[in-house]
Amino acid sequence: MSSIEEAFRAKIVALNTDAGARVFREIIEQEPEMPAISFVRTGAPPMRRLLETGVPALNRANIRVEVIAATSGAAEAVASALKTGLDGWRGTQTIPDTSPAESLEVMRCAMVFQGDASFIDGDLFLKIVQQDYELTYR
Repeated sequence: MSSIEEAFRAKIVALNTDAGARVFREIIEQEPEMPAISFVRTGAPPMRRLLETGVPALNRANIRVEVIAATSGAAEAVASALKTGLDGWRGTQTIPDTSPAESLEVMRCAMVFQGDASFIDGDLFLKIVQQDYELTYR
């Protein structure tokens, strides 16, 4: 069974931002090419129940996205593309590399927060834009 995290990553990659396929679940690889995107599920554990009709109940998830870049302009461009592509997203998302092909239906995706979490340590500067999304899916 596919997870919302797999569907969320597939959607981000399909948006074709300047981060390309550098979309990491939870942990970013060491010394990645930038910009890069990291995301983690922060709440709403999955619930797999069926309604009396046999139709799957709706599930909810909260996901935090971090756009990491070497410059403010690069981070803001990717963050803007994510907001445009994810805020208000509805529809069926096919999960790549599943056989047989699997998908999830996203009923609602809403950005509920955006903030700056930039990091400075001596000569090292990383522009980090955080976005939080609430999703309803089945």
